[in-house]
Amino acid sequence: MTLVTYQPLRRKLACSVLIILVFLLGRKIPLPYLQDLSINNPLLTLSSMMTGGNLTRLSLFSLGLSPWMYAKLLLRLLSLGQEQDNWLLKQDSYSKGLSLIFSLLQAYFLVSSLVNQASLVFDGLAWLTVFLLTTGSFVLLWLTEVNSRYGIGQASLIILVGMLSGQLQTLGDLSLPSGMSGIIVLVWLMLAIYLGVSLEKTTYPLAVKRLAISHPQFQDYSLPLGVNLGRSMAVLYAHSFLLLGQYALDFGAARFPRLLNWLWWKEAVSLDYPLGISFYAILVVILTLVFAFLNFDSLSFVCNLQKSGDYLLYQNPGRASLAYVNHVLKRISLFTGLLLSLLVSLPWWLALYEPSFFPLAGLTSQALAITGMIRSIQEEVKTICLPLAYGPIFQEKTEG
Repeated sequence: MTLVTYQPLRRKLACSVLIILVFLLGRKIPLPYLQDLSINNPLLTLSSMMTGGNLTRLSLFSLGLSPWMYAKLLLRLLSLGQEQDNWLLKQDSYSKGLSLIFSLLQAYFLVSSLVNQASLVFDGLAWLTVFLLTTGSFVLLWLTEVNSRYGIGQASLIILVGMLSGQLQTLGDLSLPSGMSGIIVLVWLMLAIYLGVSLEKTTYPLAVKRLAISHPQFQDYSLPLGVNLGRSMAVLYAHSFLLLGQYALDFGAARFPRLLNWLWWKEAVSLDYPLGISFYAILVVILTLVFAFLNFDSLSFVCNLQKSGDYLLYQNPGRASLAYVNHVLKRISLFTGLLLSLLVSLPWWLALYEPSFFPLAGLTSQALAITGMIRSIQEEVKTICLPLAYGPIFQEKTEG
């Protein structure tokens, strides 16, 4: 049996292909109101694209998965220190409730921006558009859940297809600078992809001593700790937060123009200003640290070591080992966050001084995100195909 004829993989691939077709169809379904308008902000369009959305033309799936992403991150932060078994039972209903709230807010902010842009009145048709956008967001959430259960790639596949589809739409507007500038852009992109892949493959060895084994040759071993446990999530979520911030500030500036200095706050979340780029860079570092601690349960790791009779070399079991693991995790995640922050923010700084680079400044973050999601899907495919690789071994043992 080969990879192509392996039935579990073929079924999952067929399901994912069907979901992709439905997703692409939903991106083409226009809404009956404001359908000829689009957000005249390439930065908003980029941030929306990074979450599977589409702001080039208002459609059923224009919100993408950003409301669900906000809800999942908030719930995962709240789950820290909770009993996982009890928390998981409540997480599904909490996730849908929070996704509904974020969908309504984001849809309302988006429609308000378009209404103000066209100098229209926020009437019943505008509320209908908010309802349709929220409904589309939940349909997309349902497609994601179906893909997670029966397909391949989970939410990463939806976001990946949305990004590639959006990139194809804007491909005609992109043009590499000529001469040395074009070479610099290509080299930087290749460097970013190489470093992104290298970070995901790199691990930090935690030296472990086995007490239950008396043979000295097998007493010492190392457990690998991933350097980039969050993969591309930090970059995706950073753009997602910038998107929500710009929605909210556009709404506030239109409805309450005298309340705050809205221009300053807009600069703080816009990548065409130094303040916004600095905030974006800091956000990537913080989110890298957050996802590292969310994706690696150091307490369970230390407890499992202790139960198996192993301990970290030169560290006492218990609290000392936990403090050491957290220290190592924080140190390597901070390094990874700083490197990712440099990779994705430096093109925006360059674009401030060389406007011709501005349309290309977001390519680095897109390349890192796409690379991370592709690797995630590859690993899932490998996991699905494990019985195909090890099946003959177990079959031989059974026959023997």
